[in-house]
Amino acid sequence: PAFFGAAYPAVLVGIQGTSEAHICGETDEAVERMADLIEGGGEPDENGFFALTTPLQPDRDLDAYRKGVERALSYIAAGDIYQANIARRFEGGVAEGSDPLVLFERLRGTSSAPFGAFLDMGRQHVLSASPECLLRWTGDGCVSSFPIKGTAGRMNDLDGDHQATLALSKDPKERAEHIMIVDLVRNDLGRVAEFGSVVVPNPMICLLYTSPSPRDS
Repeated sequence: PAFFGAAYPAVLVGIQGTSEAHICGETDEAVERMADLIEGGGEPDENGFFALTTPLQPDRDLDAYRKGVERALSYIAAGDIYQANIARRFEGGVAEGSDPLVLFERLRGTSSAPFGAFLDMGRQHVLSASPECLLRWTGDGCVSSFPIKGTAGRMNDLDGDHQATLALSKDPKERAEHIMIVDLVRNDLGRVAEFGSVVVPNPMICLLYTSPSPRDS
């Protein structure tokens, strides 16, 4: 579907790099129901698998993709928009009996991104892994956001990583995009926060992951 909305009264939140997980819910009853579901779930299926029957293919070729980028640039130059997400969808056939959870376990095993999700929507599933924390509320009245703009591929050694992050920090396009998103987030938080309380303590820091290195604030 183009859009899917749902309200989850309770979720299971795992802490990356540990065997620790927590059930978070709106009410004690919702937490208890989630605990019952987990306890009654049994052991993972050791024979579970996930396989494709056809290679992944983009929904549009590279020439069409480039034309989309050029069109977006013209809109930006005209002042109609300030950014656009020009993405391609990749599609492939899935073998009968494939378990999406198996694919999600592979994703979590190969990505060090600290945020991810698995949504079972019946006939569709959403599997995600992201280094970006959109919003964090600690419960003490403090809200944080860590927007990311700009990435660089990991190198073969730490010295190469250092050079890549240095180049990322000096790139005028990446700096402009990052400043823009930080300003947007500051504006959004300022709508609900106490006046003068919104600060950016660590602007433009680079974080290292096993996948491309993003820059956040």
